[in-house]
Amino acid sequence: MNNIEIKSLQIPNKKQQGEPIIRRAEEKDYSDIFRIWMQPHIIQWMSFAQMNEEDFRPLYEQFSQKTQIYVMEVDGKIVGVRRLAFGEKGSEKEHTVGFYSMGIDASCTRKGYASRFYEEFTRIAKEHQPQITRIEFTQSYSNKGAFELSDKLGYKKEASVPGWLYRTQNGGTYNLPERYVYKLLDPAIEMKNPRMEFKTKLPSIDQTSNEIEIRQEGNLFFCYDQQGKLLGKCEFIPGPRVVSHLLFWSVSIEKDADLDLMTKCLRELIIKAHQQGFKKIELTSADTQLLQPLQHLGFHYRGTLQASIKKEDGYYNEVCADFGFYGIEEAKQMLPAFPHKGAHLNQALDECKEAIANSLKQGEIDMFMAIYLENLAFQIVEQKLIDYPLYTEQSAPWNGSMQLDLLPQPIHLALNKLIQ
Repeated sequence: MNNIEIKSLQIPNKKQQGEPIIRRAEEKDYSDIFRIWMQPHIIQWMSFAQMNEEDFRPLYEQFSQKTQIYVMEVDGKIVGVRRLAFGEKGSEKEHTVGFYSMGIDASCTRKGYASRFYEEFTRIAKEHQPQITRIEFTQSYSNKGAFELSDKLGYKKEASVPGWLYRTQNGGTYNLPERYVYKLLDPAIEMKNPRMEFKTKLPSIDQTSNEIEIRQEGNLFFCYDQQGKLLGKCEFIPGPRVVSHLLFWSVSIEKDADLDLMTKCLRELIIKAHQQGFKKIELTSADTQLLQPLQHLGFHYRGTLQASIKKEDGYYNEVCADFGFYGIEEAKQMLPAFPHKGAHLNQALDECKEAIANSLKQGEIDMFMAIYLENLAFQIVEQKLIDYPLYTEQSAPWNGSMQLDLLPQPIHLALNKLIQ
């Protein structure tokens, strides 16, 4: 992100008691910012964990360098804090601004201060960066107040993804879904690629062979065909702090690439990500070429980010998709958290695990497919248990587009028991 200088911005001070002033954070505000962000009603939604003031300092310095931190002051007291992040100048994200890490002191909630942050940050974006046309941020499901406020102010959901913030309950563990939220400041924007979506299906790509070669340089992987021709690149970007179990991908495909070979390369990189211990791959992309590989690999379509990319010839949407590695053991660890919903699922999960293991042993499926099917069982159970399901019964891919009857019969029957 580009740290654009805006040094003296604040709400006009009418010198009335109780009138909030929003200004750039200063060094003297650090303790108050730390105090607010670490309050229980705030820290549970943050991308960083609870820590002491000294340990938090290096992270705060990172935030200060990469984003702009603002405080809200009322009668000399800091009552709120939020970060503003402009897209990097000269990049395809230059037209975007992100609103992050909002916190209002527990003693000052329900006074309209959060709405004031939204209003003033929108004004800042419009006045000081005229090219800004998109506001974006994410929100965790179950954060009801944040949902209600942003919805009221005209922000819209564009994608929902599972597996983000970790939670414990009644001795069980689970992860909250996250939603991507946006607002376009220019309603007349037209997208060059409006239909960035695909139907979620079972993986259909064969095992890899010596037709491809992958070379690694740090977290960047270069994919080649047998003749040494570049097919594309994939960057591994581990999630920050409390979402370090997530792996974000940035994929680019050469215009004349063989998509089947590129798909095989990505298949190998999925296995590598699993071996490295990540629980999920998540990606966004405006490249229409990528839709076919994502579908053939069994990625789950999660939504379409609106006008999130800007090139010389106009605005582009991005597909949002993911590939999960949570398995049947993690599904069983969820059950105690939802005792009234999940008690009967334990045996069905055992049967599913046995069916997958037997098909793997008999050569009916390979390890890639076994990983995929265990995660599918996990997602079916998660959908039944959590209070914020991402699918309706009609939209769940296992009830339609996946065609589970193509699987070995024991696996098909075991999955159907979970679905019913």
